[in-house]
Amino acid sequence: MADAGWFSVAQCFKVYVLFLVVSLSQCQTLSTACIEVKKAYAAKGFDENEVPLKAVSGEELTICPRTETCCTRDMEDKLTSLSRKEYVRQLEESFKLLKTTFASRTKKFDDFFVQLIDKAQLDLHEMFLQTYGLLYQQNAAIFTKLFTDLRHYYKGKDMNLSEVMESFFSKLLQRVFELVNSGYVFTSDYLGCVTDKMNDLKPFGEVPIKLSTQVRKAFIAARTFVQGLSIGKDVINSVFE
Repeated sequence: MADAGWFSVAQCFKVYVLFLVVSLSQCQTLSTACIEVKKAYAAKGFDENEVPLKAVSGEELTICPRTETCCTRDMEDKLTSLSRKEYVRQLEESFKLLKTTFASRTKKFDDFFVQLIDKAQLDLHEMFLQTYGLLYQQNAAIFTKLFTDLRHYYKGKDMNLSEVMESFFSKLLQRVFELVNSGYVFTSDYLGCVTDKMNDLKPFGEVPIKLSTQVRKAFIAARTFVQGLSIGKDVINSVFE
């Protein structure tokens, strides 16, 4: 990247040198040529007095002609610096659209997916409230916790989605078991034993397996995608640091 950047700077600088060379070719003597170079050099914002009155040896130069020339090492350094600044400016302009695209796409997708989570939670809440009423309201915290964990995972928190879903269905099973057997009081050990047998008893059928698989696929893909966009934006920004 550094070599490519310097190559572009050198190419840009050669444009300035070419401009000076063209000026030289239009003159009859090197002394007259240096006068023209003074004009061209001053047009770039530099002090024309830095240009020699007569041609000097270019033996120590690296880009300007190494024969007799109106270019000095100091002029060469300043033109190189100017070329580098111009190169960076043009590079920043060309990357500006790309940076904006990454930022806008990241925000757009993030807003879209968060809205999907919010809508899913709201739809489930309204459906369960209409179906189970007060019974659901008294146990809504179980569902709220699930969606909170899903949001945290999507935002990058180090969580295991399989464990999140397993915990949700375990707590749901325990609560349903207590409600169905409301005439009894169960210890935490007993409820834990009921949970351990969930895979064998399958009180919710195949729903836990199917739902957990779908949730993992959707959230892993979404988080990976939005993180990829964010990393791309950071890489572009780091180019100019």
